[in-house]
Amino acid sequence: MTPYVFTGFFPSSKRVGVVLERITNWEHKSSLGYGGTEITLDSGETILVGETPNQVTKILEETLKKAEGEIA
Repeated sequence: MTPYVFTGFFPSSKRVGVVLERITNWEHKSSLGYGGTEITLDSGETILVGETPNQVTKILEETLKKAEGEIA
């Protein structure tokens, strides 16, 4: 399990922790002039975060690659 804490979608939103291995897909989302990413988990739950889809992709690639290296 690899936990990661994302920033909140809106400026007043709290940070949200996610286990990266549970993410199934992510896409750009905007609302009320704010942009970020909607993350879908394997449970079907969706979470809005302040990072862009490109940032989420980079976080997943770098963090999970590092975790795999620690296991090997």
